[in-house]
Amino acid sequence: MRVLKVLVPVLFLTAMIFILNLRPVSAASGPEVPLITDAKIHYGFVIWETTPRADGKVHVDTPATIARAKELNVNTFAFLLWQRAEDWDDFRYEFLPAAQEAGIKVWAYLTPKSEGYSLPYKGDFKRWAEEIAALSITYPSLEAWGMDDFTANLDEFTPAKVKEIQDYALAINPKLAFIVCAYVYSVDDAFADNYKDRIDGIIFPHAERTEINLERDLNKLYDILHPRNIPIYFTPYATFSNYSSMKSAETIKKEMEIAYKFYEEGKIQGFFIYCTPMETTDEIWLLPNDPNPYPSSGDWYYEFTNDELIIPWDYHHTEAGANATVSQTAAVTTPNSTNVSFDAYSYAQKGYEVGGYARISYPAVPGGADIYGEISQEVNVTDGANASVSFKVKDTYDATASSGYIFKQFLIDDVVVWEEDVSGGDANWEQITLPLGDYLKDKSTARIQLRQINKKTVDWFPSVTNWADIEATGFEVLNPGFEGHEGWTKKRSGDISANHDFSIAYPAVPSAAGDVGAKDKIAAIQESDEYKLDIKVRDDFTGAIGDYHMMQILVDGALVWEKDIAGGTSGWDDVSLDLTSQMKGKPDAVITFQVYEKNGVYWHPVKTEWRIMSTSGFTLSDGDFHNSNDKWIYSDSNPNQYKVEIVPYSSKVQLQLLVDGDVIWSRDVSKIIANPWARYTVDTSAYTAGKSSVDITFRMYIAQDINSLPVIIRLDNLAVEGMTMQNLSFEDTTAWTSNFTDQNVVPAYGGPKRGLRVFDTIREFFTRISDIPVTGVERGNKDVNISFDIISPNGKGYKVFISETGKAYDFVEYTNVNYNSKGAHIKKLDNGKTYYIFVEYSNGSEIMRSGIVTVTPGST
Repeated sequence: MRVLKVLVPVLFLTAMIFILNLRPVSAASGPEVPLITDAKIHYGFVIWETTPRADGKVHVDTPATIARAKELNVNTFAFLLWQRAEDWDDFRYEFLPAAQEAGIKVWAYLTPKSEGYSLPYKGDFKRWAEEIAALSITYPSLEAWGMDDFTANLDEFTPAKVKEIQDYALAINPKLAFIVCAYVYSVDDAFADNYKDRIDGIIFPHAERTEINLERDLNKLYDILHPRNIPIYFTPYATFSNYSSMKSAETIKKEMEIAYKFYEEGKIQGFFIYCTPMETTDEIWLLPNDPNPYPSSGDWYYEFTNDELIIPWDYHHTEAGANATVSQTAAVTTPNSTNVSFDAYSYAQKGYEVGGYARISYPAVPGGADIYGEISQEVNVTDGANASVSFKVKDTYDATASSGYIFKQFLIDDVVVWEEDVSGGDANWEQITLPLGDYLKDKSTARIQLRQINKKTVDWFPSVTNWADIEATGFEVLNPGFEGHEGWTKKRSGDISANHDFSIAYPAVPSAAGDVGAKDKIAAIQESDEYKLDIKVRDDFTGAIGDYHMMQILVDGALVWEKDIAGGTSGWDDVSLDLTSQMKGKPDAVITFQVYEKNGVYWHPVKTEWRIMSTSGFTLSDGDFHNSNDKWIYSDSNPNQYKVEIVPYSSKVQLQLLVDGDVIWSRDVSKIIANPWARYTVDTSAYTAGKSSVDITFRMYIAQDINSLPVIIRLDNLAVEGMTMQNLSFEDTTAWTSNFTDQNVVPAYGGPKRGLRVFDTIREFFTRISDIPVTGVERGNKDVNISFDIISPNGKGYKVFISETGKAYDFVEYTNVNYNSKGAHIKKLDNGKTYYIFVEYSNGSEIMRSGIVTVTPGST
């Protein structure tokens, strides 16, 4: 329930009406733009058709999306127009007419430069304003247009620019509102003063992991914006985002409860829900290190088919010592013999790799027979006759069609002791144990070698082999767990050539104008009449949004070639350059191949590939890769070269088991990544001896300061011996207590069916919001008349609720009511007493409510 913001009272004689009014008086960008109140807005997700249409594109399933939105009890749908040009036609020709027919209001929502301009009109906001405004004349349900990440682009959206583009819209439809996305840290008095006559409200996304600061932030926004008559629409992240991924359904409910109190008080005008899960399909199982973190289903990647407790960590700076815990008190039954077993795995995106192994990889390019990569160590033999070795090995090639090409090998002094084809495996770790007496007897030293080798010429055979946990008997191995580079020597067959493939990539993180990732090659120049460079280039972006990533070639710092990655295909393009004017008369030159950021962008990942075909008048030798920040990713794909690496543990994030506050087991998160789970058993006997109960705690512990390093740990299927605990499979949160020191590191319950629980939470709150506009209130002698557009004059489906305190939990149904064509006549009240009243109507499938009317009956 909430207090009315727009009320046209009908006063009779000395009737006194008191309406608690904390709302803005009006919207601001134009005198005829109405204030949008009681907003129940779904934004982001749509449901897609399952097959492409004749144009080869998959389009929005408008009937299914509208039907699901009605189930959610929305009254408004914000339609995202982004990087699919066909969405504009879906919006104006299909979705908008259907939404109007369904009685759903619509906002057209655009993206700015930092996210990649919306298609098809990109940054031509005059055109956008005119097109959207014209649509709003044809379809009056289109009541607003909006701009995402507005406050991140104030250099483009100056007050003068916003007035200019909104004036274009208002000239066509004077009632079309313009609403913008503004984060709390960007809103201050100067912002409010600059834009109070330019915008008609802000969308406030709560970009924090928990609800603990939400009340503070809403009060700050209200205190700044209310005096300038700027409305606020609250946005919880109902699903994945860079700032709030893995937020639990329960946290979202807490956010909504807090925000709803502000709505009841008139301090916010409604809710703009980011990406409420719309699909009703089975929830998604996420494989560890899933290369596709955004599955096709609208429920997104943190939906699971099993029940599990999740301890997530997300994108922020987190200081060493930060931690999150889940705990339960266990009753000890056999104190001297106890243990805890559990399943765990970690999901880590790029930047935090699995640690403690050696990796030998071959790229997806042609290569000859007998080339290899290896890692080796000279070892001291102590008992060669009885020597043996055990190690773990796995490879990434799990097909069976191509056998006999690439092999994993273990060698001693260049003699093959063991080998196995990479073909036909299952991509999981394999434990290998080998007797080595025949190879090490009578030796005091030897070289052990871990190798991947091409036994035949390959055209395309990418393969990665990982080696871990070497256990030696009869000889000594330094650093057998690959916890660093100590002791090991890396080797690749063949000579390094500068004429090879390489790639330069930028991930899905923000970039700034001027950022660059560049590879230098040194040209040794001969005497010649012409100097030519022939290369092939390609990139993986086929969209139409340009003016961001530019592929460039420079000679001694001077630009000689440039190509926008936008608008092309994923195939190779031929580039032939005459460099005579840049090279003639020089002994050498630096040729730079680079990707240059023309404009900063919030999210625009790209991978560019370069293949040097031939040179004329000069030869190339390899130079350095340099970049403006460490986000750039360079890969050397020399077709005749293996890549050999050691990946040590990062020791940045730990999963720990504690008993009564003591850490008794700790494992680097990068070590627990498995396919998909690993099971651990920890002997707790020494810590339960002599005790009748203990606190069992799982903890994610941040051991080093970290930045922008998303890591997730999952736990499930606990088992205990010698103790009694509840809810060991995390069917819900019963018996478990969670805590955290930093809201970047928060425990969250992930299942079951988080998406459906979020949907139900949003729907519950949307049923509370007023849908019955009150047009008048008249007090009389022991009675009150409330006027509204009544659907059933006989009162069928209506209820009146009354409270003497105005608190939500004090409202009770009141039955001394007569209904007529104008509304409700409420009788037998006490004169001089103040009542808080609202009206509710139900048609069996949805509930609608009025706002709260405050009135004191008295004699007329």
